[in-house]
Amino acid sequence: MSYVQLTLHNQASKISDELFQPYRQAASLLQDDKLVWDEDFDQIRNALAHALKECATTHNLNPWFLEVAYKLIDTTRADA
Repeated sequence: MSYVQLTLHNQASKISDELFQPYRQAASLLQDDKLVWDEDFDQIRNALAHALKECATTHNLNPWFLEVAYKLIDTTRADA
């Protein structure tokens, strides 16, 4: 592994899994059978859960999906 590759690898490993926890938590909520969702939203929640899980697994910091994740998990914020 070259010095550049090693440096890039070290930088990538600094991105903590903790950073992607909101994606996982929101995906889990979307797939929870105990929660009741509006019938219109129910049609897209599984696809959205898969997209959020994909962001978490691939370490994709998609700002729009991150916003959705925070809105799903943080019901205490005034703008959620």
